[in-house]
Amino acid sequence: MRPCTTPAAQARGEPSYMSENTGRIRILVVDDDISVLEVETEILNALGYRVTGQSNPMKALESFCNKPHAYDLVITDFHMPGMNGAELCGRIKTIRPDIPKIIVSGIQEIDNKTARGLGIHGTITKPLKIRDLAACVKEALEAGAGSKTKDVNHGFIL
Repeated sequence: MRPCTTPAAQARGEPSYMSENTGRIRILVVDDDISVLEVETEILNALGYRVTGQSNPMKALESFCNKPHAYDLVITDFHMPGMNGAELCGRIKTIRPDIPKIIVSGIQEIDNKTARGLGIHGTITKPLKIRDLAACVKEALEAGAGSKTKDVNHGFIL
């Protein structure tokens, strides 16, 4: 493990959620709310991940279909126009069942049994906290397919 990239987090003595492979991990983040998408992307980039942000779930699915092995993890909002996050995860699972997926939502939208069936490795309730997003990402990547679904129900602090 290497230290967190943010000096403020180091000063607070927060644990690192980064592994030596962080810079090689590619994450697809999908959220129709541009400001939330930008914040999630900024956080994940600061943690050393390579992030592709997409505000349209249909375009995100198209991008994933074209290059399904271009990503190591998918993080998606639940409520989006045209296709919700659970539907997106279900479609992604048919293309590449092994890729870990995380759902982010304002409220607990999906039960653990349904989440596991869709291959969702974590659910995070908004507003986000950096440490919770980082921990959920790390756990989803380490667990891979078939792991337990983790719920993280905390607020967001930059």
